[in-house]
Amino acid sequence: MVRALATVAGTLLLLSASTSWVLAQIGSQAELSTYRAVSDLSFITGAGPAIAALGTAVFLVAATGRASDALPAWLAWSGMAIGVAGVLSMSSLVTEGGSAFIPIGRFLGFAWFVALSVLLFRRGGRTDDLTGSSTPRHP
Repeated sequence: MVRALATVAGTLLLLSASTSWVLAQIGSQAELSTYRAVSDLSFITGAGPAIAALGTAVFLVAATGRASDALPAWLAWSGMAIGVAGVLSMSSLVTEGGSAFIPIGRFLGFAWFVALSVLLFRRGGRTDDLTGSSTPRHP
């Protein structure tokens, strides 16, 4: 599920970047209606849906890590909060105030995955308990 969400988020961001490139190429030569349509497509694909998919992926990874005690509490709870902000970015498609959630979900979501990667790298890829206990959690 997380892999599919990450693929959707990446695809939408790639589509948004591609349409932004098209806008840069046509500049003022295009008709206003064409320019506006491509601009709207760029916003719609790069904003709400892409960040909501990223936020859902962050939330699922964080919630799973919290439930299994594989992540420190601060990282899990921050991931769930970032995930909620990412999903709330979908409100930018219907109200202007929802646009505030786009940078929160986007930048903090990517930063959260970097923090998760550093944590897993420092542990050598292990997802065991962080308490340092050598006894198994589940008999």
